[in-house]
Amino acid sequence: MNKHLRNFISLVLVAVMAVSGYKIVTTLLDYKKASDTYTEIRENYSPEAEEGFMEDDLKNINPDYRLWLFVENTNINYPVVSYGNNDYYLYRDFLGEDSKSGTLFMDYRNNFETDESTVIYGHNMKNKTMFNNLELFKEKDFWNSDSLIHIYRGDYEYIYEPFSIFVAKPEFDYVKVDFDGENDFNEYMNQVRASSTYWNEDATPKYKDKILTLSTCSYEFDDARTVLEAKLIDKIPIQ
Repeated sequence: MNKHLRNFISLVLVAVMAVSGYKIVTTLLDYKKASDTYTEIRENYSPEAEEGFMEDDLKNINPDYRLWLFVENTNINYPVVSYGNNDYYLYRDFLGEDSKSGTLFMDYRNNFETDESTVIYGHNMKNKTMFNNLELFKEKDFWNSDSLIHIYRGDYEYIYEPFSIFVAKPEFDYVKVDFDGENDFNEYMNQVRASSTYWNEDATPKYKDKILTLSTCSYEFDDARTVLEAKLIDKIPIQ
């Protein structure tokens, strides 16, 4: 190998390392910015904030705010937004700024008050934020821990009990917001049950029960999705 070739290869390697380093640094900075943003929002406006739940302030900060989501025994504790499509908040934070973490967002077709099924999406982030902790429900011990899901909206807290965790194949249209009658509902439930890694028989929903679907990317195969399904079991006034 002549000197010129060795120098060229060295330059290429240095360039590759520089680009890789830049990408790592920018990713880490983006993660920190997102973490700081949501930590501040939690501390000041969430149901656990010292001054209490500041929903009106959240709406003033972002009119697209719809509800607050908290999943027990996880770090899922975020505001949820909704827009006119399911793309806008994929890479925008709650403040509307560019972010790889994005924001948890409700399906644009959803009306939380009236729909039979509410669907919420979020990224499966490598730093274990956003909806990454849905992966915990794939572990048998965690599934058996009976971690409930809480939604805070208006004057009420809505409590959901998980009944299924599964990895959805691309051909399964699991993001329904309503059902075309009882037969459609039963067919959907049969598909969910057949796909499930774990199923909670005690929380099996009946037709017209309110359902919550939490969805994130998964990596078992191309276009896989980790999906946690839960049934509304209580609605109580926020104190």
